[in-house]
Amino acid sequence: MALYGSQVAGYARDDSDYDLLVVLKNYRERARYKYIHGTINLSVLLVDSDALSKDASTASLGEFVVGRLLNVYQPILGSDFFWEVEVAYKRRVAMELLAEIVASYGDFSSELLIPPAYFLFEKLRKRAAIYPPALYSYAKTYTGPMKERNIGFSVEGFSDALDDLAAQGLILRKADHVRLLENSIRRGQLAKLSQLATSTARGLRQYAVHSSAGRVGLGVVGREALSKIRRTREAVELPLELKNPRSLWRIEEGALILDGGNWREAVLESLGHGSHEEIRTEHLGELYNVTRVYAVGKDAKSASFVVKYFRDLRSFKWALLNLWTLTAKRFNMSPLARLHRQFRASLDLRRLGVLTPEILAVVLNDRILVTKFVQGENLGQIVSDIIRRRTTDTSEVNRYGEVLALLHSVGYTVGDTKGSNAIHSQEGIYLTDLEQASKEGDPAWDIAEFLYFSCKLTPQVSGSRTLTRTFLEGYLRVGSTEIVRKALHLKYLAPFQPFLTPQVTQAVRKAMREAATRVSVP
Repeated sequence: MALYGSQVAGYARDDSDYDLLVVLKNYRERARYKYIHGTINLSVLLVDSDALSKDASTASLGEFVVGRLLNVYQPILGSDFFWEVEVAYKRRVAMELLAEIVASYGDFSSELLIPPAYFLFEKLRKRAAIYPPALYSYAKTYTGPMKERNIGFSVEGFSDALDDLAAQGLILRKADHVRLLENSIRRGQLAKLSQLATSTARGLRQYAVHSSAGRVGLGVVGREALSKIRRTREAVELPLELKNPRSLWRIEEGALILDGGNWREAVLESLGHGSHEEIRTEHLGELYNVTRVYAVGKDAKSASFVVKYFRDLRSFKWALLNLWTLTAKRFNMSPLARLHRQFRASLDLRRLGVLTPEILAVVLNDRILVTKFVQGENLGQIVSDIIRRRTTDTSEVNRYGEVLALLHSVGYTVGDTKGSNAIHSQEGIYLTDLEQASKEGDPAWDIAEFLYFSCKLTPQVSGSRTLTRTFLEGYLRVGSTEIVRKALHLKYLAPFQPFLTPQVTQAVRKAMREAATRVSVP
């Protein structure tokens, strides 16, 4: 048996009942209330032990009974049994909530840093939606002087449950958070294990069990009704964790903003600007780009951050490009997947020493990425100047080739390597567009796309040859000639051939063949 409710949680009134959960073997009623009145009033919930275990593992009673173990309770007898049931229940809750996160946020789910307390408060929020009178109890339990003790007790069971999931290889467990593993997301393991039931069906089952278990006299019914009326009249302040459990989520870099209503204010605050300051915007890059620069203040050079909209209609360019590059390359079209790739690659590549813009915020529900503005010259313009013989300085293209080779050497590919996706700044080459970056891509495509795309629609044979040679010279300081040889395959040329003159095509491919015959750097 175990005590639970207001007396244990620390918010009881003078006339509050003592709530007692009694577990019996082979109890035919499965679950039944008994009320005992005397010097103290006891509200006793009797439950069959097997029924309680099944309620924990499959919600067979709509969680009407096992839900008592979600919050703080005090075992009197059978503490090991209660702990086993509590952890089994919280393991299932955690799996269900993780599966919901994956269903909502797909690949980006693996970037969310989720504290164990989230699982407690999200489950409480869901239970309160099914049975609103419980909200009073939850608010009282998790506010006031006993708040930290009660949270600590309730989260401990979730911590043990999450350790079990980590041991199964479903999540990565850290001291203060968990995160989903990409492999478990792609294999759909959580959805299979969680045995999801709809909230509506579970709520109906809970009400049915409540009705069956609560067959009592009119006097008890009247007393309970009066108690609920008093609760609704008493204003309670809900803790933020209970009002919005997802506010507990974090990401590795930048602010995580779920809803886009106030994202500009949040970004401005992180940059030390007030929301009252003048904000100007301008389009960045080609017409089909979905990126805008936000400048704060009146100074023309005060550009502060760059905003990329992954759900913009213009992002359908990837569907068209898949048709165009059918024989050579498949682009990822999902906004969430592209947002995830950009976010993850930005952090991974920076750890390798490759420059990427600092992430200021992710507006997750609106599929928006906010990054720090990088002052510099678009590499696409430098490429154009080299081809048209407007400059003899090819050092930045040479460096770009070396950067791509570094990525390839650790298994990363960019996927969309055209020059306009990089910036030459005082610090070096920044890679700014990584939404097609992957650890499973084709490095030969990276080489071919940069060279053929750069030389499209130009008759400049000499400049195209110079560009190809200087790029591959930089690439082969780190990269492999085998990848350059593979990039010569005609399937990579096919999407670009209609836009290349025969003379330019011949010059570029000859320079590629010459580079492919060199000895690779070990």
